[in-house]
Amino acid sequence: MYKNIFSLKRNQDEPYLTQIFSYLLQFDPSFCRKFINEILKFRYDEIDFIKAEEPMENGQPDIVIHFPGNKKIILENKISATFTLDQIEKYQKNKNVESVYLVYKTISDVDQACLAEKAVSWSEVFFFIKKYVESMKNVKTVKYFLFHNFCSYLKEEGLAMEKVTWEIIKGTKALENLINQIKAALESFKKKKEIIGFSTPYKSDKYIGFRVTLDNKKEFEVNLLYYPTIIFSCFYNKGGSSNGYELLDKKIPAVAEQGWTEEYWHLDSFGIEDRYYLSSSVEKQMDIIKELISNSIIRYNQ
Repeated sequence: MYKNIFSLKRNQDEPYLTQIFSYLLQFDPSFCRKFINEILKFRYDEIDFIKAEEPMENGQPDIVIHFPGNKKIILENKISATFTLDQIEKYQKNKNVESVYLVYKTISDVDQACLAEKAVSWSEVFFFIKKYVESMKNVKTVKYFLFHNFCSYLKEEGLAMEKVTWEIIKGTKALENLINQIKAALESFKKKKEIIGFSTPYKSDKYIGFRVTLDNKKEFEVNLLYYPTIIFSCFYNKGGSSNGYELLDKKIPAVAEQGWTEEYWHLDSFGIEDRYYLSSSVEKQMDIIKELISNSIIRYNQ
């Protein structure tokens, strides 16, 4: 059974998402204005038209928004495909293009992404659309139906992020939201070049972990322990430079059950079941996770 109208297409891909989003921007001028003003921070008076995958002198951008006076901005959608050679730079060279913006799930080339006027994650777009849908819930029009379904589609495709709720204590789907928050936090540090990158998650039935690479090729780990639900960071024993760190199995007794040895040294941690975290907005929850990772980077380099 299909969960929403946008799932009717069997093969989901970047061009399909591009076509949907382009249609919604064209369909609802009020949403388009809010998106351009509040998310892209681009100022304008009115829009002429919007076109998906428009051929231009230098490439074929995903979405081109046209303004009076032949001004244009470009939205490039990246959910899995890598950049082509000098893609953003080439788009910027097109005649009358004011700015190029990137909407992404993950960034494969940080240096090229930094050339865009602004890079916006699909999770951020999801937050924005979700609030827009909530503002219409008392008048359930066709517009409400379309945007509500689009939110469902973004969630289904793993492009959304939601608040971690008290359900996590029972080990339910809220755990997936927490994993998505950790990924998004690491992606933001990668985008700011505070880390080189991080590994795809390695999993067991009791924890999930990410190996984080710093700019000097040193590595530490960010791990999520399921029961009790704790995020903690650690590094492998560095010899004398490990002085001053507490052993994981002393700091977090539950970790000893996972087979972690005294060779792993604890950097930072917090329990997800803390009332402050679970009572916070999703934006604040993200800030809490980013603070843990930031403190881990600082402490690792001490």
